[in-house]
Amino acid sequence: MIVRDIVLAAFLLLVPGLSGPAQAATDPTAAAAFIDGLGKQAFSTLQQGEMSLAEREAAFGSILRQGFDLNLIGRFVLGKHWRRATPEQQADYLAVFSDFVIKT
Repeated sequence: MIVRDIVLAAFLLLVPGLSGPAQAATDPTAAAAFIDGLGKQAFSTLQQGEMSLAEREAAFGSILRQGFDLNLIGRFVLGKHWRRATPEQQADYLAVFSDFVIKT
């Protein structure tokens, strides 16, 4: 539960600088429209009854990766511990982090 709260906080803090076109980072109206569009896309994908759970997760993951820099968010969530990890540990963590966010 705590990890999920940290991930959510990271998204809320980093969204304007990480999502979509550069205009969305400087124009609050464009940023809101971008996030609204991503939300509608995500909900539409998750509500597809014809798709299997695995297909919905894959489609949702694609939408999420288009709108957010999950690697940067994952590094932010790990904080100072990122520098202590080996490159292999960092790669493993980022893969698990992305899967965790998508499944959550």
